[in-house]
Amino acid sequence: MKHFLLLSFFYLIFLSHLNAQEEKKHHTENRWEERWWTKINAIPVIITVNKNQGDSTFLFKHQGHFYHKKVSKSGSLIEEGRKEGHHGHVCGNDPIKNGNWITYYPTTGIIKSIGNYRCGKKINQWLYFHENGNLKKSETYTLPYPIWTKGNTNYYLNGSYKEYYKNGQLKTSGNYKIVEASVKYDVEFDSITFEGIKKQCCQWEIRSIKTGEWKSFDKSGQLVHTKKESPKFEIRDLETSLKTSQQVLQQLNKKHKFRQ
Repeated sequence: MKHFLLLSFFYLIFLSHLNAQEEKKHHTENRWEERWWTKINAIPVIITVNKNQGDSTFLFKHQGHFYHKKVSKSGSLIEEGRKEGHHGHVCGNDPIKNGNWITYYPTTGIIKSIGNYRCGKKINQWLYFHENGNLKKSETYTLPYPIWTKGNTNYYLNGSYKEYYKNGQLKTSGNYKIVEASVKYDVEFDSITFEGIKKQCCQWEIRSIKTGEWKSFDKSGQLVHTKKESPKFEIRDLETSLKTSQQVLQQLNKKHKFRQ
């Protein structure tokens, strides 16, 4: 919340001082956009204008963090949030979504979606809303393994998932689960000898799948359909995979006396 109060403060600065106290220092242009590197009230700002849609994007840095705002041609707020990125940063060299992020319906100002990013990936609970303000969808993204706590890694749909009609009635409900799936693919050559071969191989990949009962309702709230979801390929639980990996590592450590 503190970050968005700060964003709102800077947005007011932009609206009130954009014409009066702006110093356009550098300018680039191509057939799709115009971009200025400037300062507003001594704050470095990158302003990008989309030539086709007329939207303007503001990217400014304050106390070590990048803040992003996108405004429509008419001046309505479209989205706002925080970005991170610089040389040596875990998210990479260029600023990408990292932190609170909100999108809006430009014509009404009503929140369209709200949630958090980590290095450009959706994390934790995300909420989406209809243009009348009623909840449209709720979903959650988590890490597949507890040991993956930092860095630019993928998050997956996990746990409760719900969709709603514009009138507020529940439309769909169910659950997701993160698993390891056995994925088959064709191998065209041997990775060691590089000799031409053709065979089918497989590997375990992390997937998010629907699990258990999924229910659908009509606009009046009456249950119309129930489906028991089952995987369409061989899967294994993450806990089983971790235990197997730990056992293999223990055997290798014992055999080769690896140092911890």
